[in-house]
Amino acid sequence: MLKPFRTLIHHCRDAYSWTDDDTKDYLPGWELPPEGNETLAYEDEKSAWVYRNSIEIKTPPYAGTLTLYKGGGYTMSFARSRTMSMVLLKELEEFGWVDVNTRVVMFEFTLYNANVNLFASVIMMAEYMSTGSAITKTEVKVEYLPGILISSTFCTMQKLPLWGKGRLKGLTLKHPSDIARSGCEPRC
Repeated sequence: MLKPFRTLIHHCRDAYSWTDDDTKDYLPGWELPPEGNETLAYEDEKSAWVYRNSIEIKTPPYAGTLTLYKGGGYTMSFARSRTMSMVLLKELEEFGWVDVNTRVVMFEFTLYNANVNLFASVIMMAEYMSTGSAITKTEVKVEYLPGILISSTFCTMQKLPLWGKGRLKGLTLKHPSDIARSGCEPRC
């Protein structure tokens, strides 16, 4: 980097690529487990700091606005209650889950309206460009599936290897009960 820009640019970002995304397992705060004790990252099998591949979480590749993302990533499943979901989100924010290495955050959930027997599958995403700006995209699919009741909430993130530390603020994810305007609670 040229000397005059070193005071202005504090980190480097690369474009997302399937070949160089980060798949290591971490402890909270993107800390690497102590050498020889990598199993610490697996103590909580639902940890948002452990990489999960697309087969494990049963998600196909997804086409965003900027690129095609493979189905795996660092995931966090929300609780069924708003209060517990907010606690989980606060913890992720405190430990910098979304940082300068984040390329996409996807928020996926399904809603069910019992009055009309309709399902709404929603995917909300924020893609982070190498310049640091974000592009958002929302996809809603409404379907009629007789005899099946489903409700899930899921958040996935793709990261690049750690080149530096930092945090992006201002990401707000709402709980499905805040988004649903029908007044129906998600059911399982």
